[in-house]
Amino acid sequence: MRGARQLLTLRGSTGIRRGAALNDLGVIEDGSVLIRDGVISAIGPTRRIENLSEARGALEIRAHGRVVMPGLIDSGMRLLVAEPDAKPKSISVAKTLQEAATVLRQSLYYGTTRAEIQAGAMPENEIRTLRHASKIRRLREEIVCTWLMRPLEGTDSGERAALREQNFQQAMKKKYARFVDLDIVPSQWPQASLLLKMIAQYGFRRKLTWRGAADGNLAVMIQRFGIRTVSQIQSLSEQWAIELARLPFLLFLSPGTECLEGDSSLLKVRAFISSGGGIVLGSGYDPVKSPVINVQSAIALAVFRMGLTPEEAISAATINAAYSAGCGSSAGSLEIGKAADLLMLNLSDYRDLPRHFGMNHTGMIIRGGNVVFNRTGMKVATA
Repeated sequence: MRGARQLLTLRGSTGIRRGAALNDLGVIEDGSVLIRDGVISAIGPTRRIENLSEARGALEIRAHGRVVMPGLIDSGMRLLVAEPDAKPKSISVAKTLQEAATVLRQSLYYGTTRAEIQAGAMPENEIRTLRHASKIRRLREEIVCTWLMRPLEGTDSGERAALREQNFQQAMKKKYARFVDLDIVPSQWPQASLLLKMIAQYGFRRKLTWRGAADGNLAVMIQRFGIRTVSQIQSLSEQWAIELARLPFLLFLSPGTECLEGDSSLLKVRAFISSGGGIVLGSGYDPVKSPVINVQSAIALAVFRMGLTPEEAISAATINAAYSAGCGSSAGSLEIGKAADLLMLNLSDYRDLPRHFGMNHTGMIIRGGNVVFNRTGMKVATA
């Protein structure tokens, strides 16, 4: 990939980007990337890369006048979340997989090269739903599966709790999921604590969907159970933004969902970042509540509605999203040894991405070293 006007590498220190580090995109003016066997083998200024001996016989893709950046990573797409009253036999495998494949294909057109899909149901249906998700993951190595779980309620909770423990054993044995995302309201924190102990016991990484205002119980759960990501916080005061910024977790933001359901002014995101907090940005896709798949639009909304800088929003949708999905060591930035997941935008300046709201700026997508989408007009060998 030769001669990008702006090459956003996102290279830097290993780990989640927090606070001021979110603004460092590692921009190289007139930059080039050399790819070999699906992996980045060299990256830097075009003059240096084109003089490498292994670059002389390489297939060349010209990116002159365009922005090239890491592929977007959509963390937390709720693709296979069954309704609480869904019956096991009512879940069609073929229909489920077809719908999920359609959503993932559409998200690819907007620059999403990797995704974390969430699957979940009531205990009676959980394993079946997770099995469906594993079939998608086997077809696409770029997919990460997260088990979406809700606390049990009702008179039969004891029996269903025993069933859920069996589900834990089977899911761990079959490696159906890497993460468990516990979806609760603040009043459920006692039940949630018991579940999180069990989740940790079986070795799953923990995430939390907290449908309420940030408070002391949330802070305790993040610390005690090593929560990696917290999403859906409905109110984050400046005081709690400063307090939570000190904890080693990522605050998940889905501006599209906020537009449809909430009020982003209740989230003091600016105070959270300024205090050293880490954020991750995603579409917040939900087939019913928020059928949004365009992460480019999420970046624009984060800038206009939440007060993020373009640099912070891009970092949150790439490198931090990779760490949230558990693939930060292999994706999310353009560095030697990482997977060659590149997004070429039909823009000459990355700061125009939020300004041209609602447009799809994708020109070309390279995933794992293969051209999987191309509407630039250039004739390039495609996978």
